[in-house]
Amino acid sequence: TRFPCTGYGQDAIQTRTRIPIRRTRNSSKRCGPLKETRYCQTAVPC
Repeated sequence: TRFPCTGYGQDAIQTRTRIPIRRTRNSSKRCGPLKETRYCQTAVPC
């Protein structure tokens, strides 16, 4: 699930979270992070 951007301009961030459905069979394999944050490409409102 990707959430909307918070804020405007260079400080705006967007967060994505996921919920694992089941465990991996091989414990050496990883599915990646459960939470991901990135900066948004938003313009400052007029």
